[in-house]
Amino acid sequence: MIMLARRLATLLLCACFTGLGGCIPQPPKTPKPAATASAASAPANGCLARAVSAWDASGQLYTAEAFTDGPECTRAVAVLVIRNPKGEAVWTDTFNTSQNMVLSGAADVKAMQAALTEWIAPDDKSSTADLPEWAKDQPQPIQGEFPFYVEEDVTRDVYRDLRTKKLPMFCYVQGIESQACLALEDGALQKIGAQSFPG
Repeated sequence: MIMLARRLATLLLCACFTGLGGCIPQPPKTPKPAATASAASAPANGCLARAVSAWDASGQLYTAEAFTDGPECTRAVAVLVIRNPKGEAVWTDTFNTSQNMVLSGAADVKAMQAALTEWIAPDDKSSTADLPEWAKDQPQPIQGEFPFYVEEDVTRDVYRDLRTKKLPMFCYVQGIESQACLALEDGALQKIGAQSFPG
């Protein structure tokens, strides 16, 4: 009887250690960490382009800088920065390339580089004297058959004063059918308005 009892005890112990009897609690299975997104799955930046040009504003050397960023050039964002001779940013503007006449046709980085260079090429001889006349019987200035839409704070008197002063002026395409014009006075740039043109 004693021998039989010992054998039974040995069998029970073996069963417990092999997991058949469930005597020894098994540690819970640790869940595998979720797979992290690989770098390859992130969208590649396919439209990093940049251009810089010099703007001689009546003997003061300003710079215009433009760059794009986006997954592809047709869906990129374009940024324009104008800096004074000290390198300080005095004007910035941002656009979707698809909504800018000069940039919308650029399908790759090389084409965008050329488009940016064209976009920010200044006319060093341009001044506020070149703005179209604002006749008394017109709600806004007119150049040919295309209106010039002044900013809200630019009254007729302010506009005429700007034309008289012949201030350096920087204009750039801001959409499909218009260009923005800025006047430089006392180191600051002021947006005068937008000249419309056929798109």
